[in-house]
Amino acid sequence: MGLFGDLVWRQMLHQRSNLACERRPFGCLMATLLTLTVSAASEAQVTFASNGQQLNNLVGRGVALADFNGDGALDAFVVNESGPSGQDDRVYFGDGHGQFVDSGQRLTSPTGAGKPLVHGIDGNGRQDVITGRTVWVNDGRGRFVADASRFVDSDGAGFWQCRLADLNGDGLTDLFAIVVQANHESKGRVYLKDKKGHFQDAGQTLLQGVAAAVELGDVNGDGVIDAVVSRDTRVAHWRPRRDPA
Repeated sequence: MGLFGDLVWRQMLHQRSNLACERRPFGCLMATLLTLTVSAASEAQVTFASNGQQLNNLVGRGVALADFNGDGALDAFVVNESGPSGQDDRVYFGDGHGQFVDSGQRLTSPTGAGKPLVHGIDGNGRQDVITGRTVWVNDGRGRFVADASRFVDSDGAGFWQCRLADLNGDGLTDLFAIVVQANHESKGRVYLKDKKGHFQDAGQTLLQGVAAAVELGDVNGDGVIDAVVSRDTRVAHWRPRRDPA
């Protein structure tokens, strides 16, 4: 069974004082998750039950949900492990009722697979997908074409993990990446987005050596996005310094 094999679940919210349940479509990445119980002040319980649909019987690396074909329903972009068997990325169109249909696309990244991030890179209202150094450009109907020219740097390092945020306050969404170099060392790198939809290396190296993961957020409440980066022995907090306008 693939990682996406049991992706489609229905969420049932049980109230203690009511035997009725409210059903909602829900996506779950963990194929082994059968039930989940959450204790809250109201003592409500949440459980997950499969709707019986199984898709993508491959080894998955990640999934992103968005309305890719513009019909108002959530679709799924699934990244699979690359290998000799040619396990390409897949796109599944949702019907709005918790069921998905294979779009028939078999997408092979020219720069290697990476966990998907949804981002309208050209500002045209279409939901594109970033997987590693590849940007999958959406034609608005949920059909994707690979563009490996969007990231501009000197070494073409592979991407291990990426996060998106406006890091320099210019209103454009930038990217913080954990990159892996030819010597297998990893580090944090900032890419600033320009108005043409390209990401330029900002020339800043963070945590050279074994950087493993990054999350972005306003840690200290000053209105500026910070980066929290983990590595082999510690977690570091980086605060951006913006040049005066």
